[in-house]
Amino acid sequence: MADSASIRVRLVALSQSRRSRRVEFTSGMPCRWQPRQFTDPRSRQAFTDESAWEYIVQNLQANVEIQEMTLDKPAGAKGYVLKLAGANKRKIYVKLQICGDHVRGRSFHESEFD
Repeated sequence: MADSASIRVRLVALSQSRRSRRVEFTSGMPCRWQPRQFTDPRSRQAFTDESAWEYIVQNLQANVEIQEMTLDKPAGAKGYVLKLAGANKRKIYVKLQICGDHVRGRSFHESEFD
């Protein structure tokens, strides 16, 4: 578990700004970012990219559990996993990676785990 205050503060700060958050697929850093496939439990409307990031920040600020993991790509890099409540009892699996001065959204899809 990587639930340290400094990681949480950094993830919040980077995730809040459009300038410091990125989502892009590369072979070296694949991602599965699918927020539009979910209903935002706050609004009952489909997530947009912006509202997905807002929901991530809101949950980080509410002290959702953060699990640290070692990524396969790039090998050995650290990722941070959040499992968020979705509408209709669906869980949303979110994976973030801190890359220097920005955060990469690596996953936002239905959780395959409980």
